[in-house]
Amino acid sequence: MMKTRYNHKGKFFTEVETKVPMEVVIQTHQQQLRGQVYLRPGQRLLDALNEGPHFLAVTGARVEWGAEQLTTAFLALNKHSILWIAPVEELQEDPQDDS
Repeated sequence: MMKTRYNHKGKFFTEVETKVPMEVVIQTHQQQLRGQVYLRPGQRLLDALNEGPHFLAVTGARVEWGAEQLTTAFLALNKHSILWIAPVEELQEDPQDDS
């Protein structure tokens, strides 16, 4: 619950909600994106996808499809277009089997 404070002139102030950046890779039907999403402290990525608005804010986004590549400071991604999403820090290369 957000608390609202008022000063003597009627101006209102709300508490700032701290969020933690997480670098992610996102696969949609036609593109792959890499950028940062922001989570509340202790919040899981899955929780952020299951709650709130239908769009996920991605900052510092790089969008790739085929040979094309675009970058943007901000992207609002419709959550329904996400096939999979993973934190970059948890992705690992699968070693090739040379047998």
